[in-house]
Amino acid sequence: MLAQLDALIGAVAGRNQLFLSASEEQALILMRYMRSWAKEYGINFAKDSEHEVVLDNGAYIKSLANNFRTIQGFTGDIWMDEFAWYPNPKRIWHAFVPSIGAIKGRLTILSTPFEEHSLFHELYSDESKYYMFKRFCVNIYRAIDDGLDFDLETMRDLFDADTWASAYECQFVDDESSLLSISLIKSCVDDKATYFTPKSSETIYAGFDVGRVNDRSTLAGVILENGVYKTAMMDVLAKAKFE
Repeated sequence: MLAQLDALIGAVAGRNQLFLSASEEQALILMRYMRSWAKEYGINFAKDSEHEVVLDNGAYIKSLANNFRTIQGFTGDIWMDEFAWYPNPKRIWHAFVPSIGAIKGRLTILSTPFEEHSLFHELYSDESKYYMFKRFCVNIYRAIDDGLDFDLETMRDLFDADTWASAYECQFVDDESSLLSISLIKSCVDDKATYFTPKSSETIYAGFDVGRVNDRSTLAGVILENGVYKTAMMDVLAKAKFE
């Protein structure tokens, strides 16, 4: 992603950089992208750990799963990755804006769209209230026009219309058309939950939810560790045959 290169340039210029991600795994992916850019341009780190690197000039780059407690007091530039999917976006917003306002830090929000009537939808659509932001929208058709090698027809057949519109056409989901409201679904999600790769010797307990006609089928796998179930895998299959 070019965002990691942009953040790396900011750190070289002496500004701290913080990536907030929708999940722990996504945070680690962002750091891998950033390290690949650093390697390509010969940028060395004075310190390098899983979630943080420190450059020779003292500036650092961090990538963390979204948590309002992790960013209070941060000074530097903030990148919000997949902001529309944060469980508590307004709480995050109230935590970081005071931190960067005093130093005129840069705020960049990146996300695929999700629900209407959300903070991300408001930030994107209300240009009068949030006049301080520049807005960019890149859907799959523009990406193809810009040179992306993508099998449009095959990929479109793998998704239902709503998922395709949200994931590839940058359209927001209409909550009123859903059987279960998005706010109700979010209330059932534990923001401490993370994905990880279990050891080959661990027992995985799996359950499969069959989508008979229009719904997607889901295979979920968990392991039991110290009395707590942890998610090890989650495969969602669109238009899967019953067999």
